[in-house]
Amino acid sequence: NVDTVNSIASVISYIDCYWRDPRLVGMDSDSLPEDLWRPRIQVANAIGEMSQDMHTPKLLDANSGLLLGAIYIQGDVSLSLGLQDFPLDSCAVPLKIMQVEDESVTTFNFAMNQGGSSDVEKESGVAVFSTLPENLPEITDWHLNGWSLCTIVDHGGDGIDRSVMMMRIHIKRMSGYYIWKVVVPLWCVCVLNWSLFLYEVQNFDERVNCCITMFLATAALLYVVSESLPKTDFLTRMDKLIVLTLTVQVIATIETWIVALMSIEWDMHEMAKRIDFGACVGIPVIVLLTNIWLFGNAAVSRCCGCVNGGRGTA
Repeated sequence: NVDTVNSIASVISYIDCYWRDPRLVGMDSDSLPEDLWRPRIQVANAIGEMSQDMHTPKLLDANSGLLLGAIYIQGDVSLSLGLQDFPLDSCAVPLKIMQVEDESVTTFNFAMNQGGSSDVEKESGVAVFSTLPENLPEITDWHLNGWSLCTIVDHGGDGIDRSVMMMRIHIKRMSGYYIWKVVVPLWCVCVLNWSLFLYEVQNFDERVNCCITMFLATAALLYVVSESLPKTDFLTRMDKLIVLTLTVQVIATIETWIVALMSIEWDMHEMAKRIDFGACVGIPVIVLLTNIWLFGNAAVSRCCGCVNGGRGTA
């Protein structure tokens, strides 16, 4: 689950750890010692404590001492959402996996390697597998677009290799909810606001009532959907559409005041009608071009699949 408002992802993961313990060479798989060494995993970008549970290790190969132990991890991780394109955005949920140091062990290094049970040449190995393609997990409000994996090895000053395994789950937002519940209603409000141009310029009361009604309708809509919108200190695409809608309504109201004064008080009725006709044509054109600028490029990119991601193997 991805919490857009707080930029947090709730993650459940199984990590299969393979390692070789030379003390177990030739030992029976049913008589493993109780003080068996086990890898300890830490998620570096976790928020608070993550729940961990390591399954009982299994001896896979008595000739080399190869073992398998599955670690269950559940908790919250921090992530960076590219909310500038909201609600047409995509992101990668990171799982920053590290092997915790164990001072009592010196025969194993702390470098994690992509591999698995077939990687018998490594002293230690960690394999991270994605869910089977035919059984992809469901993420609330998001489409799973794939995952990627990379390992960065850091050579410490004490001569011990330490590494960070970065697994990223690439997802893109299901934008349908926001399109139909916010964007389309805002478009409708803009269109209905243009009905003020059906009145003559001197019909000040009817035109102002139309503007005020549409403004109140916009405010009511924003009040209802505000809890679903991310709290940012910058303008997302959705925020820009909201600002555009409110700006158009304010401009239409000011234009109504001006043409009414020109027609009623200043005896410039013909000039007022020409200005009103220009606003009737110009405002819709500006709104249309601005919406194309806001959503056109992002919509085409999503339709063409031009988002980061892709299913990988490890």
